[in-house]
Amino acid sequence: MDMNELEDRYAIRELVEGWSDGANHRDWAALEALFTDDAVWDVGAPLSFQAQGARPIVALLREKMEVAEFVVQTPHAPRIWLDGNSARARTTIHEICRFRDGAGLEMRGTYYDELVRLASGWRFRRRVFRVTCFNAVAPAGQAFSEGQQLWPER
Repeated sequence: MDMNELEDRYAIRELVEGWSDGANHRDWAALEALFTDDAVWDVGAPLSFQAQGARPIVALLREKMEVAEFVVQTPHAPRIWLDGNSARARTTIHEICRFRDGAGLEMRGTYYDELVRLASGWRFRRRVFRVTCFNAVAPAGQAFSEGQQLWPER
């Protein structure tokens, strides 16, 4: 593995992790920057929704998250296959969410990504999420909004 391949793999991991971080902290501008203008986001059953375009993808995510008190999504074990200026990645996701009405969910699944290298860096061209396990149970415990800040105050 040469340095260029290592740099590409690192940049793609940053992209994958950037999605989870942006969602966790509701950093809409950062999320929009992760996608190509014509990107597709396809989330399967039981959630079942789709959006096309960086701005509509983030608008849909924002709409879905309006009802959430908090969301914590963590990516695990990303696998990356490079092919010149395109790549594929597969990442396992664990997400917990509690809604403002007290309901919630815990979910595990897999993102199947198609990526492209632009002049500005690697971007998602297509993100397909398929649920492996879905549990409609709210996480217990006290929520602290400080954990969702973009950066803590000193």
